[in-house]
Formats: sequence, C-alpha cells, structure tokens
Amino acid sequence: MAGAGFVSAGRELPAAVKECARTQAGARVCRASAFVSDWIAQNPQAFAVLEQSGALDRTYTQGDHEAALADVSACDSVDAARAELRRARNQRMALIAWRDLAGDADLAETFAALTDLASGCIDTALQVIERLQASDDAGAADLPRLIVIGMG
Repeated sequence: MAGAGFVSAGRELPAAVKECARTQAGARVCRASAFVSDWIAQNPQAFAVLEQSGALDRTYTQGDHEAALADVSACDSVDAARAELRRARNQRMALIAWRDLAGDADLAETFAALTDLASGCIDTALQVIERLQASDDAGAADLPRLIVIGMG
C-alpha cells in the first residue's frame, strides 16, 4: 500500500501522496519509503516541481548536487544556513531515494549520489561557517581552517 508509513501510524494519506501513488513507480516508492512519503506530504509543491520538470527521471552529477546547495551559501546566519541546508538536503535525499526505489538508478549511481551530496553538504557548511566567522571576527584570517574527518 502506498504511504505505508502513514497507514501504520494510523494517519490518512495526504492528497499529495495519493497523487504520487497514481503511477506504478510512485506507488512502489511511497510504499517502500516513509521518508519519501513524508517529504512529499510536507512539500507537495516542491514534489510537483520535481515531477513536472522531469527531475525524477534524470541522472545527476556531483555538480548538480552542489548547485542544489547554492542557496545555503547566501545565508547570513548559522540558523538560516542550517534550515536551508536541511531543506536542500532533504529534497536531494528524496530525489535520490525516488530514483533508487523506482528502479531508475543502479546501486553505483545511488551510492555516488549519496557520497556527492554528503560531500557537498559538508563543504557548503564549512564555507558558510568560515565566511560568517570571518565577518564576526576581525582576527578570523589568522584562525586555522576547519577540517572534517569522516571515518567509517
């Protein structure tokens, strides 16, 4: 059943999820992923744009994921950057999950997209923090550059 997360939680399917589930791929994706179903329910206009633009049907590169994070760089506070980064990341995650669960992306493409998105999120967050730190502190140019080490 499409939107299994909603049904198991005793909630009625939102109209956007019902609309999404009208196609075979949409039903498969919404049935398999509570995250995607919830994202569609919370962002019906954003999903409609993705669907109508053909974004659900194309392969993405690292540059595409980085471009999707461009609005984060323009934020003028940590709180605004955090909210925009979360919004952009969730939209890209829903897109990546959709392509994977609909059978439009193979495992290599899905892993590459997840890696590219994670790298882009970390790089963008670091750039914003460094820019905001530099604007708040006259001596920030003398501070060592932040680094992120990921293991596992």
